[in-house]
Amino acid sequence: MLCHMVHLKHHTSKSNGWLLAGLVGLVAAALFPYGWLAAHWPTFDRFTGFIFGSEAAHVAGHVGLFVLLGTAVLLIFPRWRQRRTLSGFGPFLYFGLMTVLGVTQEFLQIVSFKHRPIAPNDLFDLAVDLLAAGVVYVGFIRFGRSRD
Repeated sequence: MLCHMVHLKHHTSKSNGWLLAGLVGLVAAALFPYGWLAAHWPTFDRFTGFIFGSEAAHVAGHVGLFVLLGTAVLLIFPRWRQRRTLSGFGPFLYFGLMTVLGVTQEFLQIVSFKHRPIAPNDLFDLAVDLLAAGVVYVGFIRFGRSRD
């Protein structure tokens, strides 16, 4: 029994290591200024124009990215899903991190290739990011309650 528990703990730590590596990769992907790369690499510009050429595709990209980020964060930090832990700060930590990631992403795009002040569409992108993160959070809360 003890051997099984030790193996389970090791397996969980290993899984969290992969999740953490995945989260770091997702954060790097989220924060990378693709517009800068597209401005310097015409082939990549054609590819991104084809994939994210419409506003709907752009929004879908933001949603997909923040669904993945939010899911990874809540899998790595399951206590952030619970109000009764961390003195009730779990949701604040989660949404704080998602906000920091969204703001940082928009900031890096503005300074790296857009070279303009903040515009309403930047705030819209941030709102989409936080809405996607919120849907993930509610999904985790709802799924966790239905399992209890």
